[in-house]
Formats: sequence, structure tokens, C-alpha cells
Amino acid sequence: MSEKQFPEDNSFHLAAASALSTCQLVEHFVKFYLSVTHQLIDEKVGKQIPYHFSGEDYEDIPLGGLLKTFKKLNDNVDLQSRLEIFRKDRNWIAHQLFADYFKTGQTKEHQDKVLERLGKIEVYTSKLIAELMLEVKKVREASGKPELNLTALLQKAADEI
Repeated sequence: MSEKQFPEDNSFHLAAASALSTCQLVEHFVKFYLSVTHQLIDEKVGKQIPYHFSGEDYEDIPLGGLLKTFKKLNDNVDLQSRLEIFRKDRNWIAHQLFADYFKTGQTKEHQDKVLERLGKIEVYTSKLIAELMLEVKKVREASGKPELNLTALLQKAADEI
């Protein structure tokens, strides 16, 4: 049995925190997409029929519920599939990563394996964020309001984490 080793630095914990932060940004952009989409629908039909949905309706909804609604308001099936994979990885980070870490041991080999997985998750979550921003832009263009200050939007999202 291998001897448990505790890292001399916080690299493992920092990598986990960084990956989880990136996951939170993805979740934020799903919520933002839903908010912008509901705003557009309200502008189009709100005067003809009651329409009382808004982005605020999704503030406390778990990720699975957000993705279920996202699928109903978006037809990018490839993105939907990748968001489902993301959901599983995000849940692993949020709910299982440290339990596994302490249960299976903090060996260097285990840490390296987990760090590699966290790195891959961060890379593809960054790509998901970019793609979600493009989906938001499409909705804004459909509303006649294509201007979108992505730098300010990213800063706002980062501030909320």
C-alpha cells in the first residue's frame, strides 16, 4: 500500500478551486442565456399574452434544471450534449472530488491523475463559455440589440462568483 503524501503546496486545492470557478462561470452564462431569451420572448409576445418569466426565475435552480430549460430554448444539440457532459464533471468536482481524494489517498500518482482531469475540464469549460456567449449574441441579434460588451459581461460574472 502506498504511503499517503500531503502536498507541500496548495496546488491540488488551488486547481480544484480554479476548475470549480470556471464551472460556475458556465452556469452563470446558462442563466444569462435564459434571461436574455426570456426578455426577447417577453418583448415579442408580452403585450398579447401574459408572460411573466425572467432570468430571476433561475437564480436558485440546480444545474440540471437549468440545462433542461436551456434545451427547450436552444436548438444547438451539440452544445446541449457537451453541457450534459459538463454537468457530470461539475458535479464530480463539487460533490465528489475531495471525498475521493481523502478516501482513496493523497498519493502523488492520484494527485497527478486528478490534476490532469481538472486541467482538461478547465479547458473545455472555457470553450463552453465562449460558445454560450455566441448563443447569447444570436438571441440579442434576434432582438435587434446585438451590442454585447463581453469584457464587462465576463467581469460581472467573475464578480458574482
